[in-house]
Amino acid sequence: MYKKVITGVDKSEKIWDSLGDFKTWRNYMKCKIIARFNYLPKAKHYLKIEGYRFKESYSFKEDRCLLYKHKKYNKWLKVSSVLDYLNATTTELGTVWNIEKI
Repeated sequence: MYKKVITGVDKSEKIWDSLGDFKTWRNYMKCKIIARFNYLPKAKHYLKIEGYRFKESYSFKEDRCLLYKHKKYNKWLKVSSVLDYLNATTTELGTVWNIEKI
């Protein structure tokens, strides 16, 4: 019989499993938030300046998601709505638009 060698990824998985929710951490690392906006038109203007074009939209009840693709490169971004704090200094809740890498 042979012993399984633990690689760096396996070690980190064991650490995160013991600390808490590893799946949430792994999903966070896959989709990195690039920018956050309080208004959708501001987010669309930012993407237009960066060279991204609108491709698809997915909406179901309060979940809203827009997919954008770069016009020259095969880079995709997801714009999604989240109920979160509007500012870091206040306790006002509202819709915040996150731009994430896919």
